[in-house]
Formats: sequence, structure tokens, C-alpha cells
Amino acid sequence: MSWWPAKRSTACRAGSSRAGALARRPLTRLSGGQQQRAFIAKALVAGPRLLALDEPTAGVDVAAQEALADLLARLHGELGVTILFVSHEFGAIEHVVQRLVLVRETIVFDGAPAALPELWHDPSHTHV
Repeated sequence: MSWWPAKRSTACRAGSSRAGALARRPLTRLSGGQQQRAFIAKALVAGPRLLALDEPTAGVDVAAQEALADLLARLHGELGVTILFVSHEFGAIEHVVQRLVLVRETIVFDGAPAALPELWHDPSHTHV
């Protein structure tokens, strides 16, 4: 049994009311950002405590990246889901992250994004 059935029910109702006509479209006809949100919705049906996302902003435009960041912040806040976000680019989500671990062969930073050295705040940096 899920650890958050009441919250999941509320989230599913809210998500389905927002989805509208998109819910009836084939997945291949959705934009990259819409596909990512559909995959997240599918994962949430099981009521996970942890949502692991590998490069969820790859191939999506800036507006979709920002929408995804807002969605992830809501999921964490409303459902208490821990989100592991693996990415080479974190600019769009940096404002919603509580802890950032930066790896370059070894861990070079582990802490709050506000404490991240200025060099790493540029999401276009080639080594991020």
C-alpha cells in the first residue's frame, strides 16, 4: 500500500484536470516537456517516496525546463516526494534545489546551491 494514498488521490485529480485534451493524445504527439511530465505522472501512480530523474531537461526548451522545475517543487512540497535530479545542466532548477552534489570524477561540491562557487553557477559552463 502506498505511504501517501490521500495525497496521491488529490495529486491525480489535480493532474488529470490540468491534462485535459493532452491526456488523450498519443505520447509521440506531445512535446518533449509534455512527455517528461507524462512520464513523471506515470511514475507517481505507484506513490513513490523517491523520484529519480536522469537528464529530464535534455532536449526540452527553456520554458519547459522552468515548468518542470515548478512541477518538481510542487511535488516535493505537496507530496513530500524526494527528487533525485541527475543533469549536466541545472540552471533551470537551481532555484528549487535544497542540496546540490557536483561530480567531476569525484565529488567537488556538496551543499546548498547558494554556497556553490560562482564558477559553477553558469549552466552553460562546458564542465557542468
